[in-house]
Amino acid sequence: MKIPFVSFILPTIRSIGFNGDILSDLLNCDYRNIEIIIIYDSPEYSLGHIEDFITDNNKNNIAVKIVENEINLGPGESRNIGIDHSKGNYICFVDDDDNLSLGLLSDLYINYKNNPDIIFLSFKDSIGALNNEDFIERFKSGFLYNSNYVIEQIIDSEFYPWQCQPYFYRTDFLRANKLWFPSTYVAEDIAFNTLAITNSKTIKVIKSPFYLYNSRPGTLKSSGGYDRVVDCMFAYFYVFQYNHENKLGLTAGEGKSLIRLSLNFLRFFIFIRVLALSSNSLDSSKCLLDDLLKIVNNSRNLSSSFDSYQIKDFYTNQIQLDVSGSIKLVYNQTCNIISPKIEPMVFNVNNIYIYCAGPFGLSIARLLHDKLKIKNISFIDDNANLFINNKIEEFTVETLENIIDRYREKVSIIVCNPQPWIEEKIIKKINTFIFLHKLQTFNIYSGTSVLFPD
Repeated sequence: MKIPFVSFILPTIRSIGFNGDILSDLLNCDYRNIEIIIIYDSPEYSLGHIEDFITDNNKNNIAVKIVENEINLGPGESRNIGIDHSKGNYICFVDDDDNLSLGLLSDLYINYKNNPDIIFLSFKDSIGALNNEDFIERFKSGFLYNSNYVIEQIIDSEFYPWQCQPYFYRTDFLRANKLWFPSTYVAEDIAFNTLAITNSKTIKVIKSPFYLYNSRPGTLKSSGGYDRVVDCMFAYFYVFQYNHENKLGLTAGEGKSLIRLSLNFLRFFIFIRVLALSSNSLDSSKCLLDDLLKIVNNSRNLSSSFDSYQIKDFYTNQIQLDVSGSIKLVYNQTCNIISPKIEPMVFNVNNIYIYCAGPFGLSIARLLHDKLKIKNISFIDDNANLFINNKIEEFTVETLENIIDRYREKVSIIVCNPQPWIEEKIIKKINTFIFLHKLQTFNIYSGTSVLFPD
């Protein structure tokens, strides 16, 4: 039997209303030596809709395997199951409502010689919020690179390819290095890709556009909660544990730098998710660290990692995490640290805008509203029309263009995107907007650089 070139792993929780965007692309692909592994993670619903879709659309007789989870396991564990079932030379992880370039795989097969551990490809976002073009332009298409050089470019460009799409991973490479996803619902791709890239020896870059993310309102408005905090913290421990156990054999500094960058990134996400929890949920929330320790103690070597990586000095030795403390404790300590830093941004300002209505932006908005008692807060987001009634919680969401005729008095705009390279693009966009419309009373701040200068 011919070995598939690529195993496409597609976790899905959709059956009712399954749109089949990416599944349709794969079934109609010009290169047919592939397999599709669907990990169905909604055991409470029937598979019928997906099976009917495959029957109606699989004219090329592409190999399709459906694995049904007995319980909902989340994207991390579902992808691990997909790796176990994969027979292809390479593995590519895809999401069910995105899109692929139909003509790429034939070209990719021709150029994949030398068996690189990872193949990077270009991707875009349907609403223009995310792409890796600037990063990809640093490389020659089809050229085989030492992974240390690629890591150096990742760090230098401030583009962190945490998402596991649209990259191809050599299956033997993943299994030999015991590379799996942590069993979480968020941050699993950060942990996995960090370890995959740092373990790799060779990486090939193909500049052809391959993957299109179809952004959804639900992801834009997701503010996270207690379970998301635990997930991010578990991913943090997962990266540290793997590095501790395997030492990664790193002699160059780039790989270790990527590990540190990933851990700092995860710490940042833990921080903003804790801060994003509302006051009402804080009082009724579980004890964060008590529950986390149950997870830690059930995982080999994680308990020692918990103590050895200075977790009690969680953020730059400022936030003390007491094992007996709750989310409320962390939340209050966080507010006390951040409040003095953010006050100068909003002092004597008529209107305050938070650019990017994500967890980070919502965290800052709540801090301004609840702790500093500031009421004139709104959001700017390029995708304002995707928010129901143009609101996120009690805050209005509008586009940059919408505010021009309304506010010419003193305005502060705080850009809150945790990706520095995206934040930089947004700030350039705002500056251009201000110049064209002669809005001299606008002040712009980078949320990440002001709050986290390191």
